[in-house]
Amino acid sequence: MTIDVVHLLPRFARGLLYTYPSPDVPLDQSPDCHWTSMNFFNDPPEPRFQDITYLRESLITNYARVEAAPVMGDLLLLTQPDGQVIHSCIYIADDIVFTKNGQSPSVPWTLTTLADLQAFYPAQPALLVRIFRKTP
Repeated sequence: MTIDVVHLLPRFARGLLYTYPSPDVPLDQSPDCHWTSMNFFNDPPEPRFQDITYLRESLITNYARVEAAPVMGDLLLLTQPDGQVIHSCIYIADDIVFTKNGQSPSVPWTLTTLADLQAFYPAQPALLVRIFRKTP
């Protein structure tokens, strides 16, 4: 028996998958990868994740760095070697991630492979993938 992965996603992600943000929202208030990643398990979403300070505090307080292989729901940060975060997404399974690439209303929420995502954000040196897991 097979099951579509969309049925395994939390309500928030399932409702956004392959949809677009409203074009009526000002670009600086439009959802991005970080808002999307931090709200993966939230329903309704937490609007304060638009604020980078709140987002950083939540990452420090509610997440732990993981050195093992990722599991569904883990937060993946694509970072430069100095730690600067370039992109965030959520690991689903089998190298598939849930993501929103940028704030543009012309870019939907999608499932993609981690390799394709890394190709979307080319950098020299290559971006590092850092794994974080929400703490209980």
